[in-house]
Amino acid sequence: MPVVGPSSDDARRILVAMRSRDARSTTNNYRLGRGRPTMKTLSFLAHQDIYDQSVTHLFEQKRAALLPRGGGAYRGYCGGCPVGNLIKPRDYMTAMEGVPVRFIGKPLAEVPAYMDVGLAALKKALLRARINVYDPVTIALLSCLQNVHDVFGTWEWHDRLGSIAREFGLSAERLRSAA
Repeated sequence: MPVVGPSSDDARRILVAMRSRDARSTTNNYRLGRGRPTMKTLSFLAHQDIYDQSVTHLFEQKRAALLPRGGGAYRGYCGGCPVGNLIKPRDYMTAMEGVPVRFIGKPLAEVPAYMDVGLAALKKALLRARINVYDPVTIALLSCLQNVHDVFGTWEWHDRLGSIAREFGLSAERLRSAA
């Protein structure tokens, strides 16, 4: 006896039954609180916390972490810059290297195309580190801290960090205790 498949009417009934079952499970999940989008409240680090953590990092590291071809490194064999210190190891990508943090606030037309991947990774990593990448003041603070590490000698760090504290209205207590 040949095997006969379901008729088109049978197939239609099966399809309708499957759809209604899926609809019921979706409805039940909705009623039970499953499948419903939830908003998670994100609390960002305060500027003072970012500054304090950066000061502590720089004075414990006692040297700049530089890339082989020059420039500061987010991560290096001897540490990293203050911004790189905020980024968790699991969120770090080498594509971030060479991308200044100041580019985060810029329109994409002003960012070189070769930095697209690194910039996206940097934004994501900083957000995961609870840094508000959408606040221009936060980006300016990060950029200043990055410049202290990348541009100035270690003998200048204390003065530069003090001027950053004054510029952003932050307490320099950590700077006094770290030096």
